[in-house]
Amino acid sequence: MGLKVVTRIKLPYIIRMKESKEITSRLSPTEHFSKFEITFYPNCQDYEPYNADYPNNNCLFIDVEAVTEIFSFEDYNHKVINHISIYELPDDDRKLIFGLLRERLNTYLEALNIKTKMFWVEGLSMNPLSKNIGIKSQFIFLHPNQSMNTSFRAWYEYWDNYQTELETGSKQITPIDGSIVDECDNLVIVGSPWMEFVNKAKVALFESEFNDFIIYSSIAAEAFIKQLTEPKIYGMEKDIVLEKLMVAGNNKVINSYYNIILKYLTGHSLYEIDPKLYNSLHSIYKFRNALMHTGNIDYNTLRKVGYEGREELTFDVCKVLLENLQATIKTVGRLFSQNIK
Repeated sequence: MGLKVVTRIKLPYIIRMKESKEITSRLSPTEHFSKFEITFYPNCQDYEPYNADYPNNNCLFIDVEAVTEIFSFEDYNHKVINHISIYELPDDDRKLIFGLLRERLNTYLEALNIKTKMFWVEGLSMNPLSKNIGIKSQFIFLHPNQSMNTSFRAWYEYWDNYQTELETGSKQITPIDGSIVDECDNLVIVGSPWMEFVNKAKVALFESEFNDFIIYSSIAAEAFIKQLTEPKIYGMEKDIVLEKLMVAGNNKVINSYYNIILKYLTGHSLYEIDPKLYNSLHSIYKFRNALMHTGNIDYNTLRKVGYEGREELTFDVCKVLLENLQATIKTVGRLFSQNIK
């Protein structure tokens, strides 16, 4: 019984390795997988996805070899290549296996993020059309006892461009037809620019570009709350009170949006919910205003913001500001989901 799946995943980021050698992590068994191994490969010419632009101790791709007990190789047709049986699964079974694999893998990668402090390592973002890995998936299904070796993987992996359905609650993807491709021409998409600026703030923090960190953080805070309070989302385009509050709040974003407008829409202000988060946002904007008016953050600015005795902005100060910004986004997002009028 059982079925083995082997997949190669090209990472959307770089994992730094202490040494330029292959590392395999053998995860503990779960109800879905009796075996789950993740192999990290160095960027060396011995491996096909080699990239000469990166050092050897950079991991650019991983392999996952897992055995699931919820399916059996006996239930599927197979073809034989070089005495190796490769099993062919229907779409629904593939979708289920890769959904479970993704969940197990991403839990591990989140732990790796915390353990290594590589903040950019995160759960793999699957293409919205697929629960397989990436746009082009590379995988094979084998007998659970079939041994694997590097040369076999390099020559006999099964490539497939098939994209499975992504189920999100009651929503499923819709295959395109003539009417859909025409409708997309006039479709207005509401993006999430604040996420981009939060990520830029993270990068600036770890590159010790603290002035850039303040700018990106302030933009993220403003973009987030203005997107979340957009009247059209709630059918409140003709709400005169909300319109006047927004006009009046253009020059005082933190107090106007995170307190007054937030309270009008949800019945609660950020200051009422968590004064620490509100004051932290206010500090970001005070630092931003100093940069806008004088071009730097000096001793006097730090003293006025509440950092008496500090000569300059430091990593530890910015790190707390970032953590509070992310906590604010979660808190306010939850507030809207539970209390919007």
